[in-house]
Amino acid sequence: MASRVRCDAPSSTVDVSMKAKLYRRWIAIVGVLGISACAGRVQSASGDYQEPARLHFTNETLDQADVYAFGPGLARTRIGTVMAGRTETIVIPSAMLHQGEMSVFARLVASSATPETGPFALHSGDAFNIRLPMDARALVLLPAKE
Repeated sequence: MASRVRCDAPSSTVDVSMKAKLYRRWIAIVGVLGISACAGRVQSASGDYQEPARLHFTNETLDQADVYAFGPGLARTRIGTVMAGRTETIVIPSAMLHQGEMSVFARLVASSATPETGPFALHSGDAFNIRLPMDARALVLLPAKE
């Protein structure tokens, strides 16, 4: 025979806690949707959309290269990883381009070498080819043909 379980909690207490849970979930969903809607585009101070810059990085060495960018007002920031013998397109967000000048260096995983491009002007929408030759002594920087 099945026994019945009786709940002595007043129904208004159950309703309030259920409403509170639903309210918290609703707030969380609205918050996530609001943040994702605002994060879609980067705008300049004048309000227009700015294209990110692109670096086409070719790693001709036998080691993985971690690629970093730095410049005036910009901390050393890892912008990508390029495996040995591969070419990857690294997208530089326009938020990192506010000073207009930066340098790129690569840290090879199996070596202490850190070849660097030296400072170069990089603006919204620019594209450059960066090549890390087999000897890993320097990074070769050329404008991209697009």
